[in-house]
Amino acid sequence: MSITDLFKKRSGPAPSPEQTARLVVDIFDDNLDIARNMVQRVWWRNMLYYIGEQWLEYSRATRSFIPRYRPEQGNPPVSNEIREYVRSVKAMLLNQKLVPSIAPNTNEQEDRDAAKLGQELLTWMEGLNDQEIADEKEKMIIWMALAGTAFLRTFAEKDLGRVFLGDDGQSMRTGEVTTENIIPFNVFPDRMADRMRKMRYIGIQTLKPIEWVEDTFQIKVNPTENVMAMDYQRRLMRLVGQVSPWKGYGLETQSLDLDAEQTCLFREVEFRPNINYPKGRYVAMAGDKIIIDKPRMPIMAQDDGTWFFTITDFHYNFVPGRFWSDGGVND
Repeated sequence: MSITDLFKKRSGPAPSPEQTARLVVDIFDDNLDIARNMVQRVWWRNMLYYIGEQWLEYSRATRSFIPRYRPEQGNPPVSNEIREYVRSVKAMLLNQKLVPSIAPNTNEQEDRDAAKLGQELLTWMEGLNDQEIADEKEKMIIWMALAGTAFLRTFAEKDLGRVFLGDDGQSMRTGEVTTENIIPFNVFPDRMADRMRKMRYIGIQTLKPIEWVEDTFQIKVNPTENVMAMDYQRRLMRLVGQVSPWKGYGLETQSLDLDAEQTCLFREVEFRPNINYPKGRYVAMAGDKIIIDKPRMPIMAQDDGTWFFTITDFHYNFVPGRFWSDGGVND
């Protein structure tokens, strides 16, 4: 079964878990997205510049970054203008105080009161958890300047909120609507679309502790192979060790892989409403097992056809015909 088949009118039975698992694997296959492969190399370069590694070049032989040496002059210290530029962009955007507002659908007093209450709710949510969303906005802006495309994800977090006793006497939480920054390396948009609203699906990939997955979903999962290729933080540490003349010296990079057996790949795909799934579809896969397959999106689609992904994209320099934008650092 292909992605296209998913959006055609189905005459037979629903896809099996095995077919769904193969579909999810195809969605997250980097080799099928040439544009993504190209821009990812630029993201890594810009990140290395941002953290102070200036003397580097790309090696076609190793398909990675290596130190750039100048034997005749050495590598003199340089001023990190990349970081100063990112700071300027961050300050410019964060200094704009945006006040949320909600307009009533009609002039009836009930709708006007509801709009006012909704506006107060949004203002209250901005201040939750010591204004945690301000930190997420800051990270999003940094990514937008470096990579050109940044993401915020809004979802329901059941482990937050006030504690209360349920009908069975067990303590529970009310849950909260929370927003967090998702790094571009973990987002896999529809390869056939250049804008979010045109996408048939969007995928989010993260690494989760196996213990958390097994406790939450009551299933047995296997460790993810080649976890190093999917862990952004460890890949960045290894790149720094490759290009820096001293930061990685004396460190055993093999130790970065010691906890690979304790993590698994957690993949989520949100499908927009289609002829087979009028409310959309949400699929989650841990390791090689489908653990969630719901005939609706995480944010419920409305009866009037309105729908939203949990992901919101932000762009710096749009590139016509391509979803991924260019970062300001590239200038």
